[in-house]
Amino acid sequence: MYFNAQLKVEQTRVEQYDMIFFDMTKSEQLAKRLREVILDGTWIANTNFKDQIENLDWEIATKKVKSLNTISILAQHIHYYIV
Repeated sequence: MYFNAQLKVEQTRVEQYDMIFFDMTKSEQLAKRLREVILDGTWIANTNFKDQIENLDWEIATKKVKSLNTISILAQHIHYYIV
């Protein structure tokens, strides 16, 4: 029951976005989606990039875990390639 209700909410959200983007060019649509994901919105996974790293302690952001990239390195890559 909960899953069906959540799915309905997601479908409605997508329909609303589709209506907004109807009159926009593809580049405007892409820019709006990226801006939302990075700065404003919660469209993907109910979160956004800025909120997640804004108040992150630098020690956590630079902590190395095995051979994985640190949060600070990933943020730098995102900034370079997207922003």
